[in-house]
Amino acid sequence: MLSICNKITGTERYLTWTGTTWSWQPEVQNYLFGCPHPRSVEPLLKIHGHDVQPLIEKKYLVMATELGLQNANFVGLIGPKFRKRLQEYTMNTWQDLQPIIEHRYTQFYFDTNDWLWTLQPAPLDYTRYSGLKKINAPIKIRTDGEVIQPVRYVRSKIKTGRLSVISGPQVMTMKAEYRNVAKNCRQIDFSSMEPRFLLNVSGIHVEGDLYDWVAKEAGLSGDRTHTKIAIISSLYGSSRQIPTVTKLFGLEEWEKQLEANVVDGVIENYYGRPIQTEGVKGRHLLSLWLQSSAADAAIKGFADFFRANTQFKPHWVIHDACVFSGDGNIPKEIIIDKMKFPITCEDVR
Repeated sequence: MLSICNKITGTERYLTWTGTTWSWQPEVQNYLFGCPHPRSVEPLLKIHGHDVQPLIEKKYLVMATELGLQNANFVGLIGPKFRKRLQEYTMNTWQDLQPIIEHRYTQFYFDTNDWLWTLQPAPLDYTRYSGLKKINAPIKIRTDGEVIQPVRYVRSKIKTGRLSVISGPQVMTMKAEYRNVAKNCRQIDFSSMEPRFLLNVSGIHVEGDLYDWVAKEAGLSGDRTHTKIAIISSLYGSSRQIPTVTKLFGLEEWEKQLEANVVDGVIENYYGRPIQTEGVKGRHLLSLWLQSSAADAAIKGFADFFRANTQFKPHWVIHDACVFSGDGNIPKEIIIDKMKFPITCEDVR
């Protein structure tokens, strides 16, 4: 069933289309359109390449804002013309949604999205925040003086599916040294997520330090920085790539496999997310696939971990890291789909 955001109808209940009939429901039924929500379908439609047009013209949104209407009844404001458009829009959206509902990525998407929408407001370090304001630090947050407005994300703005903030503090671009406005928090990070993900799905689990292992297996000399550059350059196809690293990760075989999996300009990541390739091939294609797959894996890893460890409260997901509060020991690794990924944990200072 597909529910319409009750902010559009200006009602407490949700007008819902079952595929054959209309009904009023007290809660969102399966899917929703019209406003941000864990079950919103607009981001998923965009991920699948649909050109999602706004239901309500901008001039009517401006009118509702000027009238101070938080839950405007646009059916009443606009009239019969909008009622007809709402009906057609709902039925067309439902039709577009049918093949997507059965797609292998959909369950994964909503399961992880449901978790992202449970992220809780971070406790505010008011002294630290006041200090940052006094020096005009470029940080903007909404707070009641005790907690920070929760972060909400969308996963359709960036091709690979990396998170974009749609409300709350802009944690994706916030300087690391400002994160300590979140009081008494820690941060867990996946260590070298993308290269480890590629090795893991290739059946290779590296115990211990990844850079030491790569340096030994690929015969590299130099320090850790040199090894890190060699890995990044080889994975993403820069002019500084190292042949022995390319061979170690099986990159040429991966390129051939992924190029063969492109259908009508689209390739799916490890979990099934469609990626518009726009004709790219070789190492660039591998880069898109790997970044997208690792991004989804990190979200799934955090979701599984915090669901199983409710003594911790997750607040912000920042790429391969998650800021959280709560006491307790943190393991040295998180298992994602039977694959082991080492993590580090530090206080947010």
